[in-house]
Amino acid sequence: MQGVHQAYATRSFFPYCAYARLLVQVANLATAGTVLSEDRLRAYFKCSQYYHYGGIQETPVLMTVIKATIELMMAEAVEKEIDSPSTSFLPYLQKAIGRLNLRRLYLEGEIFDLTNKAIFALTEFFTLVSPSKYLPFTGPTLHRVLISKTPIDLRISSTMVRKGTQELIGIYFSPYVLTHHTQNDPIPYLHLRLLEKFGTDHFKRNTASLFVFGVDKNGGLTTQVLGNKDFKEDSYVLLQGVVRAIEMGIHFPLNPCQHYCEFKEKCFPYKKTCP
Repeated sequence: MQGVHQAYATRSFFPYCAYARLLVQVANLATAGTVLSEDRLRAYFKCSQYYHYGGIQETPVLMTVIKATIELMMAEAVEKEIDSPSTSFLPYLQKAIGRLNLRRLYLEGEIFDLTNKAIFALTEFFTLVSPSKYLPFTGPTLHRVLISKTPIDLRISSTMVRKGTQELIGIYFSPYVLTHHTQNDPIPYLHLRLLEKFGTDHFKRNTASLFVFGVDKNGGLTTQVLGNKDFKEDSYVLLQGVVRAIEMGIHFPLNPCQHYCEFKEKCFPYKKTCP
């Protein structure tokens, strides 16, 4: 955490008047004990000022549809076997679109285009997650973990067991479009640490793994596999530092800012004269 404070203190664009306001914010706006969602935590990683204004990391609608479809299928597959899921997901896809109320938000042509992209991505998903290799274990599950003084709500979309090795596999859908952002998302490591507690320990293979799925700007499916033996402890240390910064109420605008959001014009209070 000392390095975090040093990084904030040495920013050349952080003059005394903004620093004085920061001290007031730390005193009055500490958030220790506030429950954080995954989207709110990602928002702070994106920009602390964006988080302060109430922003969240939104998920592309295509990924939202894919995630909802898989969660519906996995929840049912735990209760009864689904014949050829790679070719029978269409009813679940239509149900997911209906539950998300997308027909009221998009034109029919947009729904048609979205459905086609989802079909392509889901076909690719079931090519990678073949029922011949994996056995459905749970549908969507909710968990709460504690980092520092802050509870964080996690949603694991589904879990499977790898046939033969009994390795526990979690499914994670990333809200990011760029592969770089997906690979540097800290939330999967929280999921992986949680799954590790429920897996069967083994000295050679992974106790648990996480399949991370995303969609690129063209709608194609991206994949990354994380195993608990590949766990990067420095990612968790970084996450702890970020949560402590949230608890202290630390936030400031990025300069220069490369993001485009609804708070763009409000983000530079340090340019104003100190009252």
